[in-house]
Amino acid sequence: MRSTHIHSALAIALLIGALGIEAKPQSVENKHHWLRLDDYSFPVWLAANHYVNGPSQGQRREVFLYVEAKDFAQSNILDIVSRFEKQYSKPNWLNITIFSDDAQLNRAINEPHIYIEFTDTPLGRKRAFDWYQEYYPLPSGYYRANYVRIWWGEELEFSPKPDNPETVTLFLNCNAAGRRAATSSSHKCWRR
Repeated sequence: MRSTHIHSALAIALLIGALGIEAKPQSVENKHHWLRLDDYSFPVWLAANHYVNGPSQGQRREVFLYVEAKDFAQSNILDIVSRFEKQYSKPNWLNITIFSDDAQLNRAINEPHIYIEFTDTPLGRKRAFDWYQEYYPLPSGYYRANYVRIWWGEELEFSPKPDNPETVTLFLNCNAAGRRAATSSSHKCWRR
């Protein structure tokens, strides 16, 4: 069984290489090897900081951070995002992922960047569910935040309750499109 997984992983790696798909660098999987950032009044761990210059997706920076659940307050997350956003003004595309669970953060860092279309059958839906449960961050069970800055503006998606998959989206420094999108109760336009 294990050799089947190894062969499958090798086949996927060869397919990714043949198609020219970008592979993300791996992160150290132990937070004690992560870099602790001492600029905050609470522990913040830098798990990965990647600059990607890909032909298909353009230039972007991806930052992955760990913050303990007790410190996962909206004000703390906004402070972290604000400092990183100022530090990395270029490229325009900046993505910051912040989790309170180190195993889920490693899943986010190492998530496969391939598209698999599962059949719309009971077996296909089960395989899709199993695939996402094994390789992607779970939708709840820990605090999570994701900041995105791109040409149209800035957005911070934040989970106020760790056991609820629902999130609140803050549009930061909203442009007209962001203000139009901030019409539901889970979307708010917020100016720094």
